[in-house]
Amino acid sequence: MKQVISLNMQRSGLSILVLAAACAMAACASGEAARDLTTRVARTADTTAQTTSPIPAAGPPAEPRSEPTPAPTPLPTPEPLPTFEAPVLSISMPSIRVAGAPLVPMNVRNGYMDLPYNPYQVAWYDFTAKPGMGGNAVFSAHVDYIRHGPAVFAGLHRLQPDDEVLIRLQDGTLLHYAVLTNEMVPLASLDMRQVLAPVDGEITTLITCGGYFDGYDYSHRVVVVARRTGVETPG
Repeated sequence: MKQVISLNMQRSGLSILVLAAACAMAACASGEAARDLTTRVARTADTTAQTTSPIPAAGPPAEPRSEPTPAPTPLPTPEPLPTFEAPVLSISMPSIRVAGAPLVPMNVRNGYMDLPYNPYQVAWYDFTAKPGMGGNAVFSAHVDYIRHGPAVFAGLHRLQPDDEVLIRLQDGTLLHYAVLTNEMVPLASLDMRQVLAPVDGEITTLITCGGYFDGYDYSHRVVVVARRTGVETPG
């Protein structure tokens, strides 16, 4: 029994010695590998230091370059409309069946813009632009008339954008206008300075009553603006 134990112990000791020797050999190999790796890294570092150029010191920041601002392209100047000096004669609006209603020059009387004296005439206010000469030519007429019924501007509120307004001059020239806007404006909000204001180009402004009648006056005004689009000359 003792011999077996001794043998086992010897075997165990042998095993321990073999394991220790193996570990020592591994450690030795690892140390040599580490020393070899360290030597190679050091040599590589020396070589890199010898072949790498030094990084130059940073200089002052470059001044930002300002690009010249291009000059804006000028807008083309619109060609002025040809002018026609003949006096006004009549007005037509085919879409509401107004044909050749006579135009009557009128002005201001007792602080108020004068009105036509019958249901057929249309007032052109001669303190505004004359049709054919550029600017804002202002007209008005009755929507209805006492003991007559509907008057020449009864259908003004039905004009639509691009509907035609035609003004004939006494020499036969026919000026074409196209409706831009048609507004029903409360009487209390109507700004006559804006209605009468001069403009570039050429427009006509047509005014009549609208809304409801309270026994004295209408509650609104119909205001139509049309822009000149063409002309037909006689001959």
